[in-house]
Amino acid sequence: PMYCSANNNTCQDASKTLRLGDYGLDDLFYKYGVDFFFVGHVHNYERMYDIYNGTTTQSTNNMSATTYILSGNGGNCEYIGKFNEAKPVWSAYRGEIYGFTEFEVYNDTHINLKQMAVYENGTSGIVDQTWYEQYKHGPFQLNYPNRMDHIVEYGSDDKVVYGPDYSYDNENIKSQECPIQFHEYFMSQNA
Repeated sequence: PMYCSANNNTCQDASKTLRLGDYGLDDLFYKYGVDFFFVGHVHNYERMYDIYNGTTTQSTNNMSATTYILSGNGGNCEYIGKFNEAKPVWSAYRGEIYGFTEFEVYNDTHINLKQMAVYENGTSGIVDQTWYEQYKHGPFQLNYPNRMDHIVEYGSDDKVVYGPDYSYDNENIKSQECPIQFHEYFMSQNA
């Protein structure tokens, strides 16, 4: 992932190589107006706001930079990546769960995102949902020349949040156990 806030080397160091290093994807995405970037690998779910160069306007309406979705919580039962550090200003929602993401494109301006958690008994439920509206497509630097005037930063009065927004621990479920019916759930959806 290019941005993530779990406690592991991928989020802390390796992601900088993609953003700023030899690949320089942060500048490339901004230059060409990439609206969304979906990634996995880290075993949790994190929905981020629009981010460029580590800054955000915390927008879901006319986002002025790429919006990042980390959906690495599918069928791998090794572990769930933990969120122990303070939640960055660019992180909208963090979940320590097994599940999947639904991304419904309604038209050229409206998208609905739902994050589903899958439980041990094979049922699922929505743990995060948001609508995105984007009326200006194309290079962000041309569409949003005053982006820097709208950057959100934590102030001294803001409460620092640690941990996930949702965890199986909220439901008294052991967060390190992979739901036994996880595979069966997905197979039944595709039958």
